[in-house]
Amino acid sequence: MSSLFVQAPVFVAGVLLAGHSSELRQQSCLRYRPSAVTLEGTLIRRPYAGRPNDDSVRQGDQRDTALILSILKPICVAPDSTSDEGDQDVESGVRELELAIGTDSLWAQLRAAHSSRLRVTGELFHAIGGHHRTRILIWVIQIRAA
Repeated sequence: MSSLFVQAPVFVAGVLLAGHSSELRQQSCLRYRPSAVTLEGTLIRRPYAGRPNDDSVRQGDQRDTALILSILKPICVAPDSTSDEGDQDVESGVRELELAIGTDSLWAQLRAAHSSRLRVTGELFHAIGGHHRTRILIWVIQIRAA
């Protein structure tokens, strides 16, 4: 029997398994909104240059502070199969997420946590503009001490 005939099925099986492996990796990823996730990490307050040019505080830009959740184990984020809108890019190796806090009650939860170790529940979304400081952000639904 020719070695070509023996190698062909092995090659085809390898290709099929590689495709399946990619699908399995994506299944283990967290999902963009509207799915909610809970992550635990350390709060980092990171200064940035803000308005008007987002360039340099020394040259007159306002000092801005981003609230970053630094997580111990990197995550990947993939599209939510239940949603046909929004984020479609798979991101891997994500260890920092900017907190997007939209209500006074959530700011109160952050202050009440009295801790730099937090458990944050929210919806993940991709950075949209230059004012977003991490690739992935979390639209916060709940904050509590970890």
